[in-house]
Amino acid sequence: MAPTMGALDAAAGSALRSNQVDMSRLADRLLSYAFTRAFFGS
Repeated sequence: MAPTMGALDAAAGSALRSNQVDMSRLADRLLSYAFTRAFFGS
């Protein structure tokens, strides 16, 4: 039981970390897109 729970915790932790990386990358792309729009749009 314990090894299975540990494996589930490790899988959940790695999934959470990869999701955070994806979200920060998406935020960076949105910020650079907004900056480009503001800089070249006006």
